[in-house]
Order: sequence, then structure tokens, then C-alpha cells
Amino acid sequence: MRVTTGVMVDNMMRNLQKNIRRLDEYNRQLASGKKFENPSQNPIGAINSVSLNSSLANIEQYIKNIGSAKDWLENTESLLKSQGDILQKARELAVRAANDTLDDNDRVYIQEEIRELRDELINIANSKVAGKYVFAGQMTKIRPGDPVPFTEGANGEIVFNGDHKEIKREIGAGIEIVINIDGERAFKETIDTLKAFDELLGREDSSSDGIGNVGSVNLNDFSAVIEKIDELIDNNLQHRAEIGAKVNRLELSLNRAEDYKLHTRKTLSENEDIDIAEVITELKMQESVYRASLAVGARIIQPSLVDFLS
Repeated sequence: MRVTTGVMVDNMMRNLQKNIRRLDEYNRQLASGKKFENPSQNPIGAINSVSLNSSLANIEQYIKNIGSAKDWLENTESLLKSQGDILQKARELAVRAANDTLDDNDRVYIQEEIRELRDELINIANSKVAGKYVFAGQMTKIRPGDPVPFTEGANGEIVFNGDHKEIKREIGAGIEIVINIDGERAFKETIDTLKAFDELLGREDSSSDGIGNVGSVNLNDFSAVIEKIDELIDNNLQHRAEIGAKVNRLELSLNRAEDYKLHTRKTLSENEDIDIAEVITELKMQESVYRASLAVGARIIQPSLVDFLS
């Protein structure tokens, strides 16, 4: 096949353009630090990047959810600890009240303390964390004018105004954890028990002076109160143990999520980011190839006899 000068020039120009494109590619990679800037340059790499970035966004959301869940549970545990302290104090007062050597004034003092403890218990039951009621179920934000989660009815009985729905947080792909406890189950019986204790202390018998002073009561009644408080203390400890187990689980989940986040970032970097030393080496080699192509081209495009005759 006859190869003309024009064919040689065309081939040379195509090779030069190819070398220039490669030089431009390496220069752009060095400038951006990325292996590719748009999907057309590396379709498979682009698809992998989309998938990895999506995974990374999910992981970061899980980490946020774990953090908020852990904060909520730790605040809940702190409030339940305060409830437990109140129950322990109430038990001590019940033991004192069961002492038949106490006079009426002593029991009046105990009664006043029990009322203070009950009021404090109601305050704890109506606590908020970050502006949300802790023990109201999903009714964490009650509108202005609505009653708080725990109120006293006309007869002095405690009324629960929340609901019994669970609050959940997603801490992994398809993995949820319940972060609240049933407020009514946790507090109503405790508050009612302290009210019954108060009423027991205020009960008058035939030895009362008739003007409201506290008289003596059957000491077996106080024993029943102590037994009930012991039961409530056990319930309180059980709630706190459940929360502690969930906090431990969240800490393990957080560690796994952080590890997975690091692994995903590393994989994403390997997929997108250049090896600077490698690219510089390739660039230098390509520059040498380009200069060699120019040198060869200079020999091809030399004046021919036709040029002189024209």
C-alpha cells in the first residue's frame, strides 16, 4: 500500500492529539486531586462513588441517631435515679412511721416530707429533655394550653395525659432501638403509693384530739406500705438496668459505625483520589513521549521536492 506524506502527517497529528489529551488528563488530575471529574471519564468509578457516598451519608445519620438516642436514655436514667432516691427516702420514712414510739408531731413531720417527695416525683415525671417531655410517650411536645403529662385530678388522683407509644431511633440498616419507657407504668403507681402513704399518716382514730392532729394507726398498714415501696424500688432498678443495657448496645453500635465510616471513606478515597506520586511519574513519562512525538513529527514534515517546485 502506498503511504503518502499526507497519510504520515495525519497519523502524526492523531498521535500528537492523543498525547496532548493524556497530558491534559494528568494535569487535571493533579489540579483536582481526583481520578475523574465526570461520569463519562470513568462510568464504573462514578457508580461506585455514588454508592459509597450514599453509604457514607447513611452511616453519618446512624451516628447522629445513636448520639441522640444515647443522650435521651442517659437523661432518662438520671431522672429514674432521682425517682429511686425518692423511693429510698420514702421507705426510710415508712420504717420510721412504723415505730410505735413516735408521737403525733413526728408523724406530722413525716407526712409533710412525704408530700414534698410526692410533689418532687410529679416534677420528675413531667421533666423535659431538649424541650421534649421524657415520659409522655410520643406526645413529647404538648401544645400551649394542653395539660402536662402528669396532673392531679379533682379528687387528688394522678392523671396521665400522655400515650403509651414507643419512640424509636434507627441505628443501622433496618435496626431500630426503643429509647423511651412507658411513663404511666414508671410513675403513676409510685405517685399513688406516696399519696396513700400520706393519707395513712393523716388518718385519725379514736385517740385523735378531734382538731386534725394525727392519731395512731395500725402498724401493719405501714408494713404494707414498705412492701409496696420495695416492689416499686425493684421496678425502678429494672427500668434502669434495661436502659443501661441499651446504652451499652448503643456504644457498641457507635464503635461499629465509626469503624465502618472510616472503612467507607478509605474505599471512597481509593476509588476517587489520585496517587500524587504515581500521577507525577505518569505525567513526566507522557511529557517525554510528547516531546519524542514532536521530534519525530519535525522529521516527517520537512520540505519536499514538490515544495521547492511549487
